[in-house]
Order: sequence, then C-alpha cells, then structure tokens
Amino acid sequence: MQKAWENCLEKGISTQDLQAFVKTPFLGGLWFKEEAGELLLQRSSSVEEVLFVIENMRSLRLKAWDKLWEIEPTAHALVRVIKWTRSLRRKAWMKLLQMGPDRDDLMTVIEKARNLRWEAWRKLIEIGPTNENLEEIIRYRHGKMKYEATKRLLSQRPSNRQLGTIMLYGNSRKLTLESMEVLISNNPDMEDIKSIYHHYQMIIPVSKRKRRLKHEAWDKFKDTPEGQLKSLRRIKLF
Repeated sequence: MQKAWENCLEKGISTQDLQAFVKTPFLGGLWFKEEAGELLLQRSSSVEEVLFVIENMRSLRLKAWDKLWEIEPTAHALVRVIKWTRSLRRKAWMKLLQMGPDRDDLMTVIEKARNLRWEAWRKLIEIGPTNENLEEIIRYRHGKMKYEATKRLLSQRPSNRQLGTIMLYGNSRKLTLESMEVLISNNPDMEDIKSIYHHYQMIIPVSKRKRRLKHEAWDKFKDTPEGQLKSLRRIKLF
C-alpha cells in the first residue's frame, strides 16, 4: 500500500484524488490521510479547497486557517468555518464582525453556533431583522430569544401568517393574546379564524379577554356566505 501511494505521488495525483484520500482514508489507509491533507493544503489556491481541509482535517485546521487568510476569504466562507469547526469559531466570528455580516450570515450563526448565538442576535437587531428572520427564530429557537423575537415581530406589522406562527410557536401567553387581537383587527380569512378558535382553548387560564376575542372572531364571520356556515358552526362548538 505504501508503494502504491508513492507511485501515485510520482505519477502526479490529482486534487480530486487527494480529497478522496482525506475524506475516505480507508482508500489508502489511515496513515495516508495526514500526508494527503498536507499535500492538498500546499496545492490549495481557492477558498473552497482550503475550506475542504478545515472541514475534514482537524489536525490541520490552524494551518488551513492561516492559508485561508492568504487567499482573502468571503463572509460566506467565514460562516462555514463557524458552522463546522468549534476550535476556529471565535476567530472566524471576530473576522466576520469586521467584514460586516448580512442577515443570512447571522441567521446561520444563530442556528449553528450555540456559544455565539446571543452575540449574533444582538448584531441582527443592530442591522434590523426582517419579519421572516424573526418568524424563523420563533419557530426554531427556545426560551428568551423566542420571546424577544416575538416582541420584535409584533412591533414590525407582521402578516396574518406570521401572527399565526406566534400563536402556534410562541412561549408567552400575553404575546399570544396580543397576536390574536392584532389578527382580529386585520380582517382575517377563514383559516386565520380557525387558528384563533384553536389557540383560544390552549391558553390557560381562561379569561374575559380571551372570551371577548373568541366572540369578536365569531362576529367577524357570522354573515359569511352559506357555503362556509357549516364549518363555522362546527368551530363555534369549541
């Protein structure tokens, strides 16, 4: 096996073959992976090639990081480093802040880098999140960040669909009720009203405010065309 590896080097091994040795070392034996990675890093002339080494060769990450800065990485490349490597995460984050991340970059950091999540959130608030950014955080994050995103979304004139997301995924009864009130005032359609009735039951404890919301929702649709009355009667049984 050693002889075969030496023959490959003499004849000239392609970058693609080197990547195969690095990614699936059993092709040539574990002892070839390090040598293949070193050779691949020496040949690397593009950001993608260096990122391949960073993502697949833990022992060469610091060397690859230095090489990356010789080639001048993009913000997207730094986000990939943050996403896949814990050891270089803080360095990449500081460089990303200097370059000025966009919203998509920050959303990826929030999703993938737990130890940088709040820093990325504060930066996102600084540049101004879109309603879609906030809706995604409400869907997939937990605890205080979900609450903060919900408050922010309610202050940014959310669509009826986004109000429905708050009712479905929100973690605050107060903000869920507020989203219901906004939805009622936005001329909701049939699906929205079903959502109001459904989530009305899920908020505990029962209050006059919730009963008022339920009846306001019904009043919006009591004169609905005959074809929809059957489903409305079924809803009113809640």
